[in-house]
Amino acid sequence: MTGRTFSPWIILSAVMLALGMTLPQTVQASPAGHERPPLGVTLDPLFQLTAHHGRPVTRADLRGKPFVVLFGYTNCDDVCPTSLFEVSVLLSRLGSQGDRLPVLFVTVDPEHDTPDQLKSYLEAFDSRIVGLTGSRDQVAAVAVAFAAPLNKVQAGEDDKKHLSQLFFMDRYGLLARPVNYTAPETAGAVAKRLLAQ
Repeated sequence: MTGRTFSPWIILSAVMLALGMTLPQTVQASPAGHERPPLGVTLDPLFQLTAHHGRPVTRADLRGKPFVVLFGYTNCDDVCPTSLFEVSVLLSRLGSQGDRLPVLFVTVDPEHDTPDQLKSYLEAFDSRIVGLTGSRDQVAAVAVAFAAPLNKVQAGEDDKKHLSQLFFMDRYGLLARPVNYTAPETAGAVAKRLLAQ
């Protein structure tokens, strides 16, 4: 990527570095045949953001449902649209079951990505995807919240240049599994498992 597209990552990286946090791109695999136990995530910052339809997402909107969180920004020219396309394909394959899997797209470029900008951008993807924005500090707080549990299972990896993961949360609000956007089959299997809870 060139020019302006680096800016949001530089901003987010600087904020998170100041807080002593990183957001790894990948998480080491669990031992063969074993899923990691769900990890706690502080979700309060998520509910401070404004959705592209003009109101915040609340705990009531997600209560009792698995959901997915991913990070990106509308000026991104590769990873973000590909991630959103893969999520759209996933929701399509799930059919009506996909209505029970909210997907939250958190921008890391809140100065540019207003609710109206997110609304326009997301029209190219599945209508069930909700864009979220807020102040720079609010967005950074959400990123830190999702980084914290991952840092407990992986540290010291130099692979934090892009937020390319889909964070699959279970119906209890725990991080069930982070899945790279390039692994659609894994994402589909995780989604089906969580919807069957």
